[in-house]
Amino acid sequence: MRTPKKVPGEPSWYWRRAVLFVVCGWCMVMLWRLVGGDDTEVHEALVSGLIMLLGALVLGYQGFATAQDIAAILSTRSGTPYAPPIYGEPPFDPRGPYDDEQRPPGAGIR
Repeated sequence: MRTPKKVPGEPSWYWRRAVLFVVCGWCMVMLWRLVGGDDTEVHEALVSGLIMLLGALVLGYQGFATAQDIAAILSTRSGTPYAPPIYGEPPFDPRGPYDDEQRPPGAGIR
């Protein structure tokens, strides 16, 4: 299956996702190895630390994605910062298409 073509300007998350999956896999293997181990404070601390690391990775991954999207929205002043620009007819102007002599006083002044 081919990956869809990336929209120009959209950030690539390939390497971040790869690192996340590798570290999460390592945490899962370590947790699997520690489950059958002795019931000591060291193992308890390791298990709780690995679970916190997993939580921090997932929340950080989602948080950085959201922060990057918010930064793009604020910098482009658009609700869809990665969408290609739409060219064509200008948006509807509620003031109407006036010629200079037909324009009522104050129309078009902001």
